Amino acid sequence: MDVVAGNRERSAPRRYVDQAVRTISVLRHERPQSVVVMLPPLPALITTLLGRRRGSRVVADLHTGVFNDPRWSWALRLTLRLARRHAVIVTNGHLADESRRRGVRAFQVHDVLSRDPGPGSPGERNVMCPLSFASDEPVDAIIDAARALPDTRWWVTGRAPADLELPPNVRLTGYVSDEEFWRLMGRANVVLALTTRPHTMQRAGYEALMRLRPLVTSDEPVLREFHEDSAVYTDLTAAAIAAAVRECLRDERLLVQRADRVLATRMGEQEEALRELRDHLGSSIPRA
Repeated sequence: MDVVAGNRERSAPRRYVDQAVRTISVLRHERPQSVVVMLPPLPALITTLLGRRRGSRVVADLHTGVFNDPRWSWALRLTLRLARRHAVIVTNGHLADESRRRGVRAFQVHDVLSRDPGPGSPGERNVMCPLSFASDEPVDAIIDAARALPDTRWWVTGRAPADLELPPNVRLTGYVSDEEFWRLMGRANVVLALTTRPHTMQRAGYEALMRLRPLVTSDEPVLREFHEDSAVYTDLTAAAIAAAVRECLRDERLLVQRADRVLATRMGEQEEALRELRDHLGSSIPRA
């Protein structure tokens, strides 16, 4: 395992070089008026700035890890310095304010929201927990919460470690197709989207809102601001998560009604944010 890991680590710089060469080639051939580049990793921004045509606009789409993931947060000052003559996209007001304090124009744009891809048909006491098994996910507490609620059925997506010990009411789905993912979420009475990192929005939270599914999420200000009263907020202990799931199951109909209202509000805000971004880029970003 050490040899494989070492080979993978040694190959990373070469991959970055190969990707940088291809990116610069495309940029110099296409000569776009504007470029949106997703970060991390930082080399993607450096490459874009080197390869872009003179006078083109660059917008760096900064995932929260740029600010608080130890793998990339060490480069935050350099990232924002490079973006100072351009602009960034972030997902919440805290990160927008932090960028603006450093002299960077910031657009606050959440993941693009839409109405769900089909009607839901929730079962009885189904809990869905989309995971990537990243370092900011309280996996052990989630599994212990499921263990404390044996009368519920839990679906956990993503590639789980082989040594993860599960109670009988938890099923690992592995990675699933988009169609299967939405089908499972439509059958869920509760969706969990939990993170230990502050100022972090989660894709699963957006998906639960679009699907009008009751959501349990971390008790963080940016999440309360976005989801308002359509979610149940929890500390990241097994007992607290289990209590939040029980509350969602009890208040399911009310939470669905609230989610419908919050989604309509956020979609209106989204259209205004995308209009401002279109104006800045001078390009035709598709309407949501």
